[in-house]
Formats: sequence, C-alpha cells, structure tokens
Amino acid sequence: MHEKRINLVVEDRLQEEALKKILGSILPKYHIPRVFCKNGRGYIKKKLESFNQASSITPYLVLTDLDRNPCAPDLIKKWVTDFALHPNLIFRVAVREVETWLLADRKNFANFLGVSKDKILREIESEKFPKQLIVRLAKKSKKRLIREKIVPRCKYVKVGPEYNSALVEFILTKWDYKVAAEASNSLSKLILSLRRFEQ
Repeated sequence: MHEKRINLVVEDRLQEEALKKILGSILPKYHIPRVFCKNGRGYIKKKLESFNQASSITPYLVLTDLDRNPCAPDLIKKWVTDFALHPNLIFRVAVREVETWLLADRKNFANFLGVSKDKILREIESEKFPKQLIVRLAKKSKKRLIREKIVPRCKYVKVGPEYNSALVEFILTKWDYKVAAEASNSLSKLILSLRRFEQ
C-alpha cells in the first residue's frame, strides 16, 4: 500500500506542533517526511512558489502568521502572484499568530496559565498582539513555574527563556483544537481545508 505523505512548512516550533496535533487527528494516515522551518515568514514567502511546484509530487501544508497584515486574503494575494496554487498545496494563515489558536481554547489555556478565563477575550482574533497578551497573563499567574518560563527576565527580550517549550507542552497535553476552532475563524478554515483535502 502506498504511504500517504504531506510536508509541513512553518515559521516556528509552535506552528509545527499545532499542525502535527491537528493532522494526527484529521489525517491520521498521513506521514510527515519533512518539516521546513527556517528563518520565519521571509523564508516561506521566498520559497512558496518552489513548494507549490514540489507539491505536484508530495502534498504541502504551509502556515504563516498574519502579523500586521490587514487580512489573510490580502496576504495570500500578495504572496501568490505569478502562479496558481496547486491543489496539493494547502496555504493557510493564522490570525494573528498561532498563539491566538491556543488562546481560543480559553478554559484550558487559562487553567494552564493559572489565570481566570475572563482575562481572555471571546473574540480572540481581534487581539492584535497575542504573544504580548500571553506574557501579561503569565505575569499574573498563580503558578511560579509559568512565570519563570514565560515572563521575560529583562526588558531587552519579549518573552521568557522557556516560552516556546511551555506552550508546546500546552499543545501536546491540554490544547483542544476543536474547541479553539469555535472561537478562531482562521483555525476553523484550516480544519475545513484538511477535511476537504482528505476527500
């Protein structure tokens, strides 16, 4: 039997682990032979056409953060200029960052941080700086370990020394992406794309 494969293209490890969790549930028969994770969004933008061409052989799932772009369709239009997306390339945008997808699971994420879920907006995709929000919430955490991992130790860095590892732990152990998708339109669209792809 021919093994089903899909390559991942991501900005960072948080995106990678989030996608692996979702793929493991929605496309469990797919193996991930390669993960491209180099130099953030600039690398993805530069290599997108190459990934698109390669997807004719092996499917690709590409994820980038919206960041300060006005909307996902606008970003896609800017990046996909002189070529048409191949059906085997799934290109999705996290609004505004993949951290938003974690925050969208309000109850579990609040419990993980040790704060009240009322501190997290229901309309979380309207939060412009989700990473900064997580740091602010962690400062108020009842859990000393969370504060030590996530809160920066000096004003010259934006996040704590174990920010990524703490959030990866949340993804692997507590994150319910189905609940999060109810509050995150961009996550919901990714899930829909994957389900359609399997059909």
